[in-house]
Amino acid sequence: MSDILEVTDSLVRYSIGYEDDVEDIIQDLEQALAIL
Repeated sequence: MSDILEVTDSLVRYSIGYEDDVEDIIQDLEQALAIL
């Protein structure tokens, strides 16, 4: 579970500076979770 939380935290921190790309980041998160 910690790996998923780390990925989520990293994407959230990344998205703070790139709010226009939030939808793309969410898609990346969904893909990452699907792989895990």
